[in-house]
Amino acid sequence: MREIKYRAVYKNKVYQVHSIEFYLDGTYSVLLRIDKDVTYPDQSDISVIIEFTGLQDKTGQDVYEGDIVRASYSIMQYEISKVEFKRGIFFVLKNGRYHPLSEFMYNSNDRTKDIEIIGNIYENPELLHEEN
Repeated sequence: MREIKYRAVYKNKVYQVHSIEFYLDGTYSVLLRIDKDVTYPDQSDISVIIEFTGLQDKTGQDVYEGDIVRASYSIMQYEISKVEFKRGIFFVLKNGRYHPLSEFMYNSNDRTKDIEIIGNIYENPELLHEEN
């Protein structure tokens, strides 16, 4: 079973979610970890909640939905892609087609297919427009 973790976009920056409280009226509030402090920010300034994929990149960083990754397909070939969640699976886009994220995870036996986080869509959207 994978670990359940979230991040939230608060005032155009990504922060770790400490907890989420759900209320009977269907609303919720998010407690964020900001600069080593835990705080309830103004909930109207939280634009999106991002889910942890349960996987890590080749450097050991947790991969979240919305992360921008350099997905390697061979020693010399890679593509910059965004991690997305569709149909119950986390994907990256390659040549206009969705491929399960798990195909590109670091494997000590096959170093040609891996991913490395280089940013996220919320703080670094310009990374998606870089040439390979």
